Amino acid sequence: MSHWNRFNLGDITTWRSGGTPPKMDKKYWNGTIPWISAKTLTTRKISNSEILITQEGLEKGSRLAKIDSILLLVRGSGLYNDIPISIVESPVAFNQDIKSIEADKSIIHPYYLLYWLIGNKDLLNTKLESTGIGAGKFDTNQLQNLEVELPSLKEQEGILSIARCWDDKIELNRQMNHTLEQMAQALFKKYFVEDVDSENLPEGWRMGKLKDAIKKANTGGDAIKRAPIVDYETEWRCARVGDLANKRPYQEWGFCEVTNSVFENFRLRKNDIIVTRTAILGINAIIPEDLSAVFNNGLIRIRMNEDFNPLYVYQAMQSDNYSIYIDRASGDSSTRPNMQINYLLDYPLLKPSLETQNKFCLLLESLLSKKNQNEIEIYNLINLRDTLLPKLMSGEVNVEQVPATA
Repeated sequence: MSHWNRFNLGDITTWRSGGTPPKMDKKYWNGTIPWISAKTLTTRKISNSEILITQEGLEKGSRLAKIDSILLLVRGSGLYNDIPISIVESPVAFNQDIKSIEADKSIIHPYYLLYWLIGNKDLLNTKLESTGIGAGKFDTNQLQNLEVELPSLKEQEGILSIARCWDDKIELNRQMNHTLEQMAQALFKKYFVEDVDSENLPEGWRMGKLKDAIKKANTGGDAIKRAPIVDYETEWRCARVGDLANKRPYQEWGFCEVTNSVFENFRLRKNDIIVTRTAILGINAIIPEDLSAVFNNGLIRIRMNEDFNPLYVYQAMQSDNYSIYIDRASGDSSTRPNMQINYLLDYPLLKPSLETQNKFCLLLESLLSKKNQNEIEIYNLINLRDTLLPKLMSGEVNVEQVPATA
């Protein structure tokens, strides 16, 4: 590392702020320019968004991020779960909770900057402050003063070649899962939307609400506290908002400290569905087996009655209609949103015959099983990448010591 050079992050980058056009003026929205907020800053590479603004909207209140700039969330409740960091592949506008960071390409490769930030999330977390209203924030001056040690551009390229191997496999698995999700939704629509006349439902079918499917529904225990495994004898894990948001497998959930009574009241059983109710709303997962795990008060647990197949309910909660319904509870606030359990249970839900539900779920099971396997592999690859990247970027490990297929 003797030949590496030291810089302050702000000396080798240019930081720019974004903005939001007035929400009530239609001429600024539904245009052709992708607009990124905390809700849409969810992928490693950014080139598009479901939310679009017009050229007038860009000129009125936003800013365009250039190709190869880094987008970093600097304010929002989501920072308590993870620090979203992306690189821009096609120009996009962005809001005031995000900073665009442009690399000095004569000193640092944009992708190297991306991976340096990702590999130093623990360091960034030490700079995270609170706004006082439940959201996290970064003082960008503190971030710009962080010290960066850099090898030559040629050595940076060598490190990037390793990181890209991991990311290519991660991205391939994500694309496969996206395809599996589309197949599952197409199957759901075929059974319960396209071939169903809502005005003349088949015999035994009826339209109701999610609460009609529920045997038990409750939020998690507010007394459940995070604890290292050495602090207790029984290995109880705890599901939290960040675990669902980041699609962590059960084996990667943190441990917690609970009493026997709390454990029995909040233990997760096979086919329970857990749903996020704070920070990032409505993300859900179905529990594949009885777990030695509980869930905290950032989540809602629903358990189905005998008239509903849990897999059917879970897939109904992956639909576009469900997303639209949840969005009404959260809006576009950068503060920490909350969803009441009664709002979730009022979600409109079709009740087909149990025979039809079961027939559909037999086809669904294989898709969900493959998707779950891919998610476990994705998370293992992310752990490998995030463990080795800081060592590569500090010079502790040489590129020659890491096989490209690691």
